[in-house]
Order: sequence, then C-alpha cells, then structure tokens
Amino acid sequence: MIKLPFRNKRNILFQALLLISFACFSQENSPEKLFKQAKTWQYEGQYHQAIETFKNCLLQAPNEDKLSQQQVALYADALLQTMNCFQSLGQAETCIDYLQALYKEVPIFQKQCLRDYYSVMGYALSRTEKMKQAEDITLKVFTLPLRHESPERYFRDYAFAAAVFYSNPHYQNEVIEWCEEALRQAQLCKNTSGEQWVSAMLGNLYKRNGRLNQALELLLQSKETAQAKHDDLGVLNSLHALIDLFLYWDVPEYANLCASQAIEVESNMSAKNPNISAQTFINKGRALQQLGEKDSILYYTEKARALCQTLPYNSGMVDVDLLHGSYLTDLGGDSLQVGIQKLQQVASQGTVTNRAKAYHQLAQS
Repeated sequence: MIKLPFRNKRNILFQALLLISFACFSQENSPEKLFKQAKTWQYEGQYHQAIETFKNCLLQAPNEDKLSQQQVALYADALLQTMNCFQSLGQAETCIDYLQALYKEVPIFQKQCLRDYYSVMGYALSRTEKMKQAEDITLKVFTLPLRHESPERYFRDYAFAAAVFYSNPHYQNEVIEWCEEALRQAQLCKNTSGEQWVSAMLGNLYKRNGRLNQALELLLQSKETAQAKHDDLGVLNSLHALIDLFLYWDVPEYANLCASQAIEVESNMSAKNPNISAQTFINKGRALQQLGEKDSILYYTEKARALCQTLPYNSGMVDVDLLHGSYLTDLGGDSLQVGIQKLQQVASQGTVTNRAKAYHQLAQS
C-alpha cells in the first residue's frame, strides 16, 4: 500500500467532495428538476418565480439537431406553461416581449421546436388583439413537421388554432374541425388540460350553427368530466358555455343557476385567471339582466371591471362595457346617454360578435 502524505490525502478528499457537491448541484438544477419546481410555483400561484424557473430550465436546452422525445416534450411544455403564467398574471403584452426574447436565447425554438414556438406565440398574440399577426403565425404551424409527435402537442396546436380563429367568420368550418380534432387527440393524451375549454368552444360553435342538442349534450358531459377530474378551470369553461346556451334559449333561470355555480367554483380556486374570473361575474350580470333583476347587475359589473383594468380591451373590458351599456340603456333617463356611449365604444373596438351585440342593443335604445 502506498502511503500518501497527510496534505495529499486532504487535497484528494477535498477534490472528491467538490466533485460530489458539483454532481449534487447539477442534479438539483437539471432541466427536469427545474421544470418540476416551476410547476410547483405555478400551482401555488407564485407566477413570477415560476416564469424565472421555467426560463432557467429552457436555457439548459442543448443546441443539438437530435433531441430525444422526452427533451422535446419537456421544453415545449416549459414554453407553454411560461405563457400560461403570464396569462394568469394578466400580462398579455409583457408575455409577447418575453417569448420573443426566449426565441433569441433558446436556439431550439429557431429550428427543432419552431412549430411549438409558433403555436404558443400565435395564441399569445391573439390575447393582445394583434389578430392579423396571430392568424399569420398560427397558419405557419400546420406547414411545419411536428418532431417527436405526441397527442398532447397535437391537442395544443389544434386547440390554439381554434381559439385564434374563433371569431373569424371566414374560418368557422375550420374552427369546428380543429376543435373536433383537438378533442380526438385529447382522448389519446396521458395527461392534458384544456379539454373542457375546447369543448366549451365547440359547444358555442354548435350553437351558432343551430346544432343546439349537440351543444347541450357536449357541454353537460364536459362539465361532468371536469368535475370528476377536480378541474375547476374546466368546470368554469363548461358553465360559461352553458350560460350562453341557456340565455340563447331564453331560459335565464337555468343560466342564473349555472352562473351561481360558477361564482362558487371561482371563489374556491387557489390560482385564478383574471380573464376567467371577470367572465364569471359578467355572466352572472347577464343572467340577472335577462331575468329582469337589475338591482345587483352593477355590483357584478364593477367586480368584473376591477379585474379587467390591466387586460387588453377585447380580453374582458369589452364584455364589461357591453353589459354595463345595456344595463344603462335599459334604465333610461339620465343613464341613457352614458349607456349609448359605452355601446358605441364596443361597436368601434369590439370583436365581430360583440360589435353585432352592441349594434343590436343600440337599435333598441
């Protein structure tokens, strides 16, 4: 046995400890560990911490032509969840700037995961009312191959495309097809969220096309599925679509019942989305208005308005102005002119659907 001097033994021991420490540090800061930590922050509503941790995960993506299926799935999901965190914060414009910076900093989004980037960016742009840009980028998605294809990523692509073109009257048939394909892909997914959101979109599309029984059956099933999965956001999306359907059928009693259920679900959510929460209060006001119970409408209108202050106009405030304007014109008297002004703003700045609703209300004023 070779006997080493004490100092040499100490140096070797020190180097060994350094190697062990580095290995532990590397393992703790692996992309998988960072992604898991970011998801925990996101679930707890700590969105800024989640965004930073997702970024640290993405910055470790190797700039290689050949990534494994597991790597692609991880980095694509990290990008998607980054966008979701910004949406939950109500920071749609900031999200665009952040995603554009990530595109430059993370080379895989320029090549291997370009389709993933376009899919997420297209939807993010649609939340800022940059609809022409959103549509152009979204159409590029289907011109690119999906490397290491998976039902989860196909679901994302079809669902986001449907959402981007949802209000475009020239793409209604395609939107129905995209929703239906997204739901088919959802059946193949091991783990996905957003199925009830797509079901709600498709239910509304069926309603627009006079397929009312299909709409009701789909939305009721969607609500039951979301409840079984304890998916509060899915339950809310289904309830919101049911409220639209019942108001369309002129059965406000059922709409009001769904609206009350939605408020209860929203109040118990730990991680809230300001757009979804605002829509919950708006729908309650709409149901009360159709019931003729005007005393509480303003209360729900103002709760929704407070949540929409930082959102793009067509991501919430347009619905507040539409409800408030309708309420004021119904009151008449001194409130009539203010109500007309709010409806005129909707008619000039709203989406096609909301403009039509505003013109209809103005014609009755």
